[in-house]
Amino acid sequence: MRRFLNTEAWGLGIVVDLRCQNESAVTIFAETSRYRMYDYSYHWLVLGSKLNDSVPLLNDSAYSIITDFVLAITNGSDYDLYDVFNHCKYRGGTLNVTRLGTWRRETGLAITLTQPLIQRRANMHGMTLKISGVIQYRPKNMRLEDYMHDINTRSLDSMHKFTYAMISHTADLFNFSVYASEIIYWDRHSVHGLIFEILHRNYIDFASNPRIMVSERLDYATLVGAAWPIRPCFMLLSTTSNKIKLEIFLKPLAHQTWYSWAIFITIFVFVMRIILRREEDSKQEKYSSAMVLTVGLLAQQGANFFPKRIPSRIALLQILVFNWIMYNYYSASIVSARLSEPLDMMEDSVTVLADSNLKIAAEAVPYLNYFLYKLNWESDYFRKKRWDPLPESKRFLPIEEGMKQVSQGILAYHTDPNTAYPYVERMFDPSKICELTEIHLFKQSIMGMYASHNGQFTEVAKIGLYKMFNTGLRDRQIKYWSSRKPQCQLDTLSTRSISIHETAPALILLAFGMLVGCGICIVENIVYYRSTSLIIRDYFVYKKVTRVVGFSCGDVEDDFLTMKLLTDAGMSTAIKPAGFQINVLRYLDTTRTLGVFLDMRCPNQNVSGIFDDASAYRMFDYSYNWLILGSNMSRSLQSLNDSVFSIVTDFAILLPDPKSGYVLYDVYNHCKMRGGILNVTRLGTWREDNGLAIILTDSKIIRRRDYHGLRAKSAGIVLHRPPHMSLVDYLEGEGLEVMDNWPKFGYTLLSHVSDIFNFTMDLIEINHWEKNDSNGPLMSTLKRDEADLGYYPSILRIERYGDARVIFPQWPTRTCFMFRTIPAMKMKPWIILKPFAADTWYMIVVIVVITVLILSFILKLEHVSEYGYSISALITVGALCQQGFPSITDQSASRIALIQITVFGLLVFNYYSAAIVSARLNEPLHKMNDSLYSLAHSKMQLAAEKNIFFDFLLRNQRPDVQYFKHVWNAIPESKRFIPIEDGVEKIKGGDFAFHADPDDVYPSIEQAFDRQMICQLTEVHLLQPSELGLWSNLKSHFHEISKIAVTIYEAAPILFLLLFGMIISLIIFGIEQLVFYTMHSKRVRGIKNHMKNETKDKTLSKDKSTLIPPKASNLFRKILMTKR
Repeated sequence: MRRFLNTEAWGLGIVVDLRCQNESAVTIFAETSRYRMYDYSYHWLVLGSKLNDSVPLLNDSAYSIITDFVLAITNGSDYDLYDVFNHCKYRGGTLNVTRLGTWRRETGLAITLTQPLIQRRANMHGMTLKISGVIQYRPKNMRLEDYMHDINTRSLDSMHKFTYAMISHTADLFNFSVYASEIIYWDRHSVHGLIFEILHRNYIDFASNPRIMVSERLDYATLVGAAWPIRPCFMLLSTTSNKIKLEIFLKPLAHQTWYSWAIFITIFVFVMRIILRREEDSKQEKYSSAMVLTVGLLAQQGANFFPKRIPSRIALLQILVFNWIMYNYYSASIVSARLSEPLDMMEDSVTVLADSNLKIAAEAVPYLNYFLYKLNWESDYFRKKRWDPLPESKRFLPIEEGMKQVSQGILAYHTDPNTAYPYVERMFDPSKICELTEIHLFKQSIMGMYASHNGQFTEVAKIGLYKMFNTGLRDRQIKYWSSRKPQCQLDTLSTRSISIHETAPALILLAFGMLVGCGICIVENIVYYRSTSLIIRDYFVYKKVTRVVGFSCGDVEDDFLTMKLLTDAGMSTAIKPAGFQINVLRYLDTTRTLGVFLDMRCPNQNVSGIFDDASAYRMFDYSYNWLILGSNMSRSLQSLNDSVFSIVTDFAILLPDPKSGYVLYDVYNHCKMRGGILNVTRLGTWREDNGLAIILTDSKIIRRRDYHGLRAKSAGIVLHRPPHMSLVDYLEGEGLEVMDNWPKFGYTLLSHVSDIFNFTMDLIEINHWEKNDSNGPLMSTLKRDEADLGYYPSILRIERYGDARVIFPQWPTRTCFMFRTIPAMKMKPWIILKPFAADTWYMIVVIVVITVLILSFILKLEHVSEYGYSISALITVGALCQQGFPSITDQSASRIALIQITVFGLLVFNYYSAAIVSARLNEPLHKMNDSLYSLAHSKMQLAAEKNIFFDFLLRNQRPDVQYFKHVWNAIPESKRFIPIEDGVEKIKGGDFAFHADPDDVYPSIEQAFDRQMICQLTEVHLLQPSELGLWSNLKSHFHEISKIAVTIYEAAPILFLLLFGMIISLIIFGIEQLVFYTMHSKRVRGIKNHMKNETKDKTLSKDKSTLIPPKASNLFRKILMTKR
C-alpha cells in the first residue's frame, strides 16, 4: 500500500468503493493512517451506499485539519457528498461529517461548502494541546503560566516565553487551549537534547525551546518555521593594545595637504635664505640656517632674528601666519583623534579567542553542545583546544557569577546576550560597557519552532506563525522579550595616557613609510605598467581593486588566461561561466572594493537576471566597479536595470571600435525614481599597442555634480510657521522669532548642497507626533520612501538605524530645566578662618607662642624694666597685626628678634588679606547638581515649553529620567506646558523650573534678566549635550552627496593668502632694491664731485691761514651719508 500510494511531488487522488462489501477497505484505511496519507498530497473520494454504514468503517486516527476526505453516498441515481475530518483523535477530537454538496446526472457537481478548507475548520472547540521545554530560571513560588507572562524576568528564558506567546496567539486563532509543562533535567552531553526525543514520541505537540534548523533533526520532529533570532557569544573585556600606531601621526591631514605643505616648506627655505642674505652682516650664512629657522617657525618655536626691511618682515609674517594656521589644524586633529579613538577590540572569531590566555566558561544552556560539535571548523578548533581540556566542574558557571568575572576582565563567558545584558547594565560601569566585546560562535541566525514528529497540528502552527509574520506580531514579540543592549557613552571614558608605543616610533614611522612608499612605488610600476594586451586586467589595475569576480562565456582557455593575468597583478579572481545557476548575493557580497566584469556577447548569459539581482541587493555603490563587455550600445543598454544607479555608480561599457580598438563608456543615472535619465559618456579607449587611455580624469562626483534640476523630496518637523507664510519663506526668513531653529539649520545646509549639485527640493512639512510613535514621524516618512532627505536634525539612537541612515552629526543640542539659584541669607562665622587651613592656623599659634617666650627671655637678659610675658605677647600681636612696636631697648638681640617678628607678621598678614580678597572675588554660588534626582527632590514648580519631542525625551530608559517621569506625570495636564514668555517671568520670580531648548529661551532671558539673575541661572539637563544628525532614507540616492569631506580645497584660502603675501613682498622688495641702488649711485657721484672741488680750493688757498668750517647742516649730512 505504501509503495502503491507514495507521492511527494504532486497531488494524488484516491477512490475507494465501499458498496462492494469488501473487507479490504478497513485494511486500506488502517494502512494509510499508519503512513500518514491524509495531508495536502492526498485527495480521497469514498463511495458508499448508506452514511451510517460507511462512517464506522473509516479510520480517523491520522486525520487533521487539512485532511481532504469526501464521502459520496448514493441517493437513487445521484450522490450526496460529505466532508469528513477530525482535528486530532488522540487529543480528544471527534469525527466531523458535514454536507459538502451533491452530484446529479443532469447538472453534474454542485459544491455548497465554498469556504477554504482551513477557514471552515478553524474552530477546534477548545481542544487542549501540550507544549513543553527546558525552563532554567523559573522561581519556585511562581506558577509556570505566570512565569511565561512575567515581564520582570524578560531576560530569563526569553525564547521560551516568546514561543509560548506565539502558540498562544495561534490558539486564539484556532480556538484551542495550551497546557504548558517544563523539563527539569537535560543531558549536557546530548547533541539534540531530550526535547526531540519527546517530540519524536508525540508526548507533546510543540516545543517551547526554539532550536537551530538542521536536516538531521527532521527525523525527530517537524519544523514549523523560523521564529527566534539568536546570536549566543562569548563576552569579555577588551584590553589596550600594545601595537605600535604609526598611522596616527599622518592621519590629521589629507595626502594632498601633506604634499602641498612640503612644497611650501621647500619654498620657505629658499625665501628664508634670501632674507638672511639681505638682513645679516655675515656672508657665511648657508641653507642649513634657513632650514633650521624654517623648522623652528614650523614647530612654533619662533625666530632667532628680527628683520629690518619691510619685504622681509612681510615674508616672515606670511610664513608665521601660514605655519600657525597649519599647526592649529594639525594639533586640533590630533586632539580630536585622541578623544574619538576607539578601543582595540578582539577580532570576532573563536579561533582568536582559542589562542588567547583568557579563562573560558559558559552558561548551562541546552543548545551549547550542538554549537561546539556540529557547527563549523572554527567551533571544532575551539572545542578541541580550549573546551575539551577544561574540567567538567569548571565549564559552567551561573550567569551572575560569570558576568561578575567578565567585569573583572579575567573571563570570557558564553551566554545569550538577552540574558546577559541586564546583568551588564547592573554590574558594569560605563567604561567597562565600552570595553565589552562579543565573540560569536556563529553570526546571528534564526532558530526554528518544532512540532511533534508527523503531528497533526503542524499546519495549524505554520499558518499561525505566518500570520504572526504578516501582521508584525512576531517582530513585536521579539522586541518585547529581547533585552536592550547597553550603550557605550564615549564621554564617560577617562583620558588614557599616551604610551611609549605611540610616541617612540615617530621617526621610525617616517623612515619606514619612506621605504615602504618607495617599495610600493616600484611594485606598482612593475605591475601597472607592464606591457599587456588584455583590457580586463588593465582596467581593474587602473581601478586599483584587489578582488575581481567575472561572468564569462565559458571559454576555458580565455578564463584561465584572464585569471592568471589578474592573479599576477595581485588580484584574487573568481570567474563564473555562463549557463550556470547564479546566487548573486552569495557571489558578489563584499565589504571591500570588488571589480565585476560581465560578458554580454554570449547568447546564454543571464544578463537581466544578474542586473535585477544586483539592483535588488544594491550592488552599484562605492564597493563595486563594473565592466561590461558588449557588442553594440543598444543591446547593452536594453538589458540594464538602472533603478538603483546613483552619482557614485562605477559602471563602464566596453564596445569594439574600428578606429580606436575599443571604446569605454561611463554609464550612470542620478536617481531614476525622481525622474533621472540614463547618462552615457565616453570614458576612454584601449589599444593593443598603447593600452588603456582614460579621458575623464576628474572624480566621479565632480564630473557628475549637475543634477539638472532633479526634484528631491525633503521632510522635516515645523511647528511655529505662521499660516500666512509659505514653508520656504519661513525656513529662509531672517529677523523672525527664534523658533524652529533645528529645521531652519537643516534646511540651510541642504539648500547649500542643492545649490552645489543643482537639484531642487520639494519640502514636506510635519507638525504632529503620534503618541505611540517611538521613533518619530520623520523616521516613519523616510522608512516609507516618501522622502529622500530629512531637513530636521534628529537624535542619534540605535533604534532609528533600521529606518534611515545618518548623513552626518551636525547640530549640537541639549534641553534643560532652567531656574534661579538664590543665595541663602545665612551668617558665615567661619569665613574669617577660611583663608588658612587648620594645620596652618595651628603652626601660626605655635610660632606666636614660641616667639613670645623667646622675646621675653631676650628682654629679661637685657635687663629691661618691663619684660613680662604680657609685654612680649602685646609686642608680638601688634607686629603681627601690622601696628608697629615700641622702642624698649637698643640692644642688638632684641632688635633682631623684633625684625623677625615684623617680617613674619608682614608675610602672614599679606597672605591672609590676599586669601580674603580672592575668596570674595571667586565665591561661588551653591548651585544644584545637574541631576534630575535633585530637581525632583527640590519641590519646585515645574513646567515646559510645548515641544513635539518632549514625550520622546521622557521615554529615555535612564533611571533618573524614569524617576523624574513620575514627578512630571503628577502635574496636571493643564499646568505642564506654558509659553516661553510666561516661563521666563516665572523663572525670574524664583522657585520655578522651566524646560526649554536653550536656543529658544536665551533671547528672552537676555532681555528680561539683569546680570545678577543671569549669574544665578542654573540648568538641569533632561537631554544631555549631544549632537543631532541629518538623516536620509535607507535607499536614498542623495545620501553620498550630502556628506562633506575634508580635502585640500578647504586649505586653499590659506594657501592663496600665503601666495598673495609672497607676491606683494617680492614686488615691494624689488621696488625697494631699485630705489636703494638709484639713491646710492647718486650719492656716490655727489661725494666724488665734492672731493674734487675741495682739492681745487686747497690748491688755490695754500698761502692763506683762514679756516672756514663747513656749515653745520652739511657736516651733519656728510657724517650720516658717509659709508662706514
